[in-house]
Amino acid sequence: ASEPGAGFVVAVLQGLDGMPGVPGVLPWTAEVCAVLPCSTGTADCMTYPTKALESGPSVFGTFERLRLRTNMSSDAKLYPVALAWPERLLPRSMLRWDAEAAELAVGSLGTTQLVSLEIYGRRFSRDPKTI
Repeated sequence: ASEPGAGFVVAVLQGLDGMPGVPGVLPWTAEVCAVLPCSTGTADCMTYPTKALESGPSVFGTFERLRLRTNMSSDAKLYPVALAWPERLLPRSMLRWDAEAAELAVGSLGTTQLVSLEIYGRRFSRDPKTI
């Protein structure tokens, strides 16, 4: 990370994802591999609000470049996600995405600062059945 006191965690999930506390929204099956900003080292690091990006990444720092590679289930539909400052969601044209290898990379972005990188895998066929 490029700033003193910066912190990041590598987060992985293979199971149910969802929106706890939101009525009517059922959990879904997902796999995730991500590098997320974190300055506390607590479980709060696993879900940071995009609101945290409103004033800039001064608390947790940024990356100049980053590469993430993972192994996910063969039935997972993979989605690359990169958040930056001040653009928030980087367009796919700024990503180096190799879906076959499940590898996502972001190089130098000039004045844009890379904040997090994530490969999100949705396993639609394994979602819990609804009644």
